[in-house]
Formats: sequence, C-alpha cells, structure tokens
Amino acid sequence: MQGLRATFYDLRGYFVPGAVILLLICELPGASDLVPHWQFFGDGTPLVRAALFAIIAYVVGHILNAIANFTIDRLPFGSYPPASYFKSPGGTGVSAFQADFPDATATALAAAIERVFGMEGRPQSERGQVAKAAYWPCFQFVLARQNTETENFLGLTGFYRAMTVAMFTIALAYGGVAIASRSWAYVVATASSVSIGLLFLARFARFVRYLAKTVYSNFLHLSNEHLARPSQGTPDAATGPSDST
Repeated sequence: MQGLRATFYDLRGYFVPGAVILLLICELPGASDLVPHWQFFGDGTPLVRAALFAIIAYVVGHILNAIANFTIDRLPFGSYPPASYFKSPGGTGVSAFQADFPDATATALAAAIERVFGMEGRPQSERGQVAKAAYWPCFQFVLARQNTETENFLGLTGFYRAMTVAMFTIALAYGGVAIASRSWAYVVATASSVSIGLLFLARFARFVRYLAKTVYSNFLHLSNEHLARPSQGTPDAATGPSDST
C-alpha cells in the first residue's frame, strides 16, 4: 500500500505536469509548420514512443519541481509552512495561524510540541514561532502514523506547484511563437496559459495553508495519544527535506 501511494504521488506530482507541458510544447513545431510534433519521439513503434514519452515526462516533471523550489517556494505563501501563515495581513493583528488555532488551542499546540520534542519553553506570545520551527518534525510525526490526509494534501501542493511552473513555461513558449509569427491565436494561447497558471498558483497557496493546518491539527490530536502512553524514549522527530516535494 505504501508503494502504491508513492507511485500515485509520482504520477500526480511529476508525470502529469511533465506530460502536460510536453504535449503542449510538442504541438508548437507542428502548428508552426516546422516539423511533425511526434517526430521528437523517433520513428519507433507506438509502444516505444509511449515509453520514451513517459520517461521524458517524468524528467520534465522533476525539472518543474526543481524550478518551483527556487521560485514559488520563495514566495511568502509558498514555503512549508507558508511564512504568511504566521503574519497578520494588513495590520489586522490576526494571522491565519491564529484564525485556525484560537488562543487556547494554539497554547495547547505549543505545549504539545515542547513536550513531545523536548523544546525549551518560550513565552506564550511566541507560540507561533514554536509551531513554525517544529513544522517538519510535526509533519514526520503525523506521517509516521499513516495519516493519509496529510500525505494527500502534500501531494496536491506538489501537483499545483508543478502545474503552475508548467503553465508559465508554456506561456513563455507560446509567447515566443506569437512574437515570431505575429499570430493572434498564439497571443490568445499565451494569455490563456498565464491565466491557468495563476489559477494553479492560487490553488497551491490554498492547499499549502490546508497542509499546514492539517499537520498541526493532526499533531495536536496524535500527540495527546502519544503523551498518554508510558515513556517510550526519544520521540521520532525529524527535520524536513531540502525540497518541498
């Protein structure tokens, strides 16, 4: 089952975005009367072409995620957890974290983090910083207990971030052809690609917040069960990966 979930994650996070950008960009030469679009995959049998397409799509998908690591993930709402999650927008005094976790709940979350991971106590006013610093240990704590909801949200954020980069890359390619050919059809295609990319970016921003809330909510629930058991030695804390996916 774990292997099946990992395969599904790879399909959604790498293959689908890679296949989308590969299909749309491969249409450019054929549409521009340069070369037949499937010529990129040789003159072999359909099975060989399909296998080559799948391999290239996976590679392209990994490249898209690598680009996202240095672009989307550096936006205030794009990191894990989002930096904007702990900052109040427009000086309202209420951050997304405070909205998701009212005072008593946020205090209980910070206390659970300190008890499970042995962190030094901090003033209650810094409980958001406690939660932010312990995000990846909390994530690993929850994921180790087979929490599929958290894993699903992580997969969706990876899919949306890769599709965002894919659509903006396609927009650049279509934009170049539009300038070279002076075709309004490619102008429309460029504008449509940008619009779709912005929609994917909005979905990514929403789901990365869902992921943060889900991680902390499930950690608070599961940590109560963990702390209620007899001492089992050092808890299974872990640091987050260098990549976001």
